Parts: sequence; structure tokens; C-alpha cells
Amino acid sequence: MKFLREYTRKELDGKQVLLRVDYNVAFVERNGKKVISDDYRITSSFASIDYLLANNAKIIVLAHFGDPKGVDPILTLQPISERLKDRYADLEFAKTFEEVSQKSKENKHLILLENIRFFEGEKENSNEFATKLASLGSLYINDAFAVSHRPNASVVAITKHLPSIVGMQMEKELTNLDKILTNVTHPFVCIVGGAKIGTKVPLINNLLSRADTVLVGSGIACPLLRAQGYATGKTIYEAVEKKELTMLFESHKILLPQDVVLETDKGPTPIKISDLNTISNQEYVILDVGEETIKEYTKYIAGAGIIVWNGPLGLFENPDFKKGSEAIAHAIANSSAFKVVGGGETVSLVHGLGLADKFDFVSTGGGAMISYLSGEKLPGIEALK
Repeated sequence: MKFLREYTRKELDGKQVLLRVDYNVAFVERNGKKVISDDYRITSSFASIDYLLANNAKIIVLAHFGDPKGVDPILTLQPISERLKDRYADLEFAKTFEEVSQKSKENKHLILLENIRFFEGEKENSNEFATKLASLGSLYINDAFAVSHRPNASVVAITKHLPSIVGMQMEKELTNLDKILTNVTHPFVCIVGGAKIGTKVPLINNLLSRADTVLVGSGIACPLLRAQGYATGKTIYEAVEKKELTMLFESHKILLPQDVVLETDKGPTPIKISDLNTISNQEYVILDVGEETIKEYTKYIAGAGIIVWNGPLGLFENPDFKKGSEAIAHAIANSSAFKVVGGGETVSLVHGLGLADKFDFVSTGGGAMISYLSGEKLPGIEALK
């Protein structure tokens, strides 16, 4: 693979560069206005942008936001362009390829193209679309680790049409994650939370061959508990075939919560897992892990050699159900292990608690990070080789 840092001014001067980044950030409502809740994925792209501008390259930034089915005004990159203008006042926002071409002719040095997933062919990894995209530049840089597990046209197919290199954030991702793959210090402990178990079952299965222990958060735990016959009330979770779950709950490496915190008509209610089936009223939702689980998980974290964390352990945005995630964040931060955190919500939590600098590496990837660490070959990375 070739790396952006290896390119000289002579090689970049005046060159039109397509820079694929990941700006799939979270927004929150504040004072009636949508604002970015955590801009780490945006700021992580600054190193590549700064290097290219310093070497007089012209940049067309390619990014996505959300998972639109065609053009969706709600998922426009316009608000993200405003955030970028805080640092790059001359940035131009273009909604179409034609606008990009026009602004390029006007010698604009930094252009952000509208949500790349608005365009037909992107998610299908269309070679035809990639050809059209490649016509906009003469060099392609992948700095979007977080989406490199997706075979999209702006990640994979485009590499067939342009010289393709590794961006600076992507290089940091690979360097730090490779430290885990090449120099595993046991015990290797993974904490996996969030709610999307459908995408995480195969990843957790792959991790089991490398990790010594996988600590599971309440959202991921619910389908596992249900598969074992426990009631989970009205908790919402992705449907997964029982045979897939069986492989997980039969593993001695996976630890499920011993207790959880429910949202009931009486407010937050702690309860042991063994007592879930004694509740006559099923109008409850599991939204956090309990005190005993926090204590048990903390013991594993304290003795770990490597820790990888992806996904909060509960609904941390709600003050009533943030204790589990925050306690685990502090426990990891205080650990002497080599520790990596990834995933949008988890990274946002860590930054919100002021703990980001306590981690050895904060990854922009969530699913991509787990895929890479579980031994899968990421299409976007393979395409750069």
C-alpha cells in the first residue's frame, strides 16, 4: 500500500484529489436546532486535508451521512459543510457532479460533494458510477476506515480507475489495530454493546477465536437472554435466528449481565436476571446493566492486557440509564491495558466524559473496527493493496 505522507509537493502540486472520508456523525437537538453531538470523525479528516492543501492539491471530499434511499433532504451534508467552514473558510459545497466540475474550473481548492449515497450506484459498488466519479480527479485517497468494510463504489470500485493511496487517519487506524493483531497481550477483553446484534453476531463469533472474554451490554444481551428462556418485556432488539444465538450463549468466553435496570411505570427498576420471569407485568424495557454486572465486568477490565470497546452498555443518553456505560468507561480509562474504543455512540460517550486521552487509540470505526480485529478482510483496505 502507498501512503499519503509519502507523497511530495512535486507529486501533489495542482493535482485534483478525491478524498473519501466518513462524516457519518450524530446530531442532537439543542434549543430547537440540530447540532453535531460529536465531531471526532470530522476532525479526524483534518490531517489529510491539511497535508493536501499545504502541498497545493485540489480536494474533492466524498462522504456519506446515514443510509438514504435516494435523495433525502434530511440527510444532506450541508450542516457538515458549515462545520468544515469553521476551519476551512474557502470550502465550497456542491450538490451535483456538474457543480463540482464548475467549481474545479474556478480553481476552488476544497469542495465537499453532497452525500455520496444520494447517487445511484454508490451502495451497489457500480463500476459505471465509479468511472463517472473517477473522472472528477486524478488521484484517490481512502481516509474512511469506518466505512471500509462496505463494498461501495467510492470505497472499492473507484480504485480500479485511479491511483489509490492510504490517508493519514486510515494509516493511524491500521497501525494501532495491527498492534492488537500482532502483539496480543492476554487477557484480551472485548466489551460489545449497542443494539444491532444482527450485524455483530458473526463478528463476535470471529472475536471469540482471539479474545479471552467478551463482556456483553444490555442491548446485545437481550436476544441472548430471550433465547435462553428469560422474559425481556417490551425491549426492542433485532431478530436473529436462534441457532446463531446458540453459538454465542454456549461459549464460556461470553459473559452476560447478572442484573439489569428496567424502565417501568414506577421508574428505573434494578432486577436480577434470575428474577425477570417473576414479573407479572411485562410492560417494561431493559435499558442498562445493574450494579452486580458493573462490579463483575470491572474485575475483568482491571486484569486485562488488551481492551477493545464497541457499543454502550445501555441507553446512556438518558440520565436514568447511563450508569453502566459511564462506570465501564471509567474502569477502562483507569486500566493499565492497551485500550481501544470505537463506534460513534461509544466515542461520543468517551469524549463527553473527557476520557478520550486516557485511551491508547480512539477509532473512527465501529463495525469496521470489530471486523478488522476479528480477522475479516475489509473490502476498502484490500482494494488499496
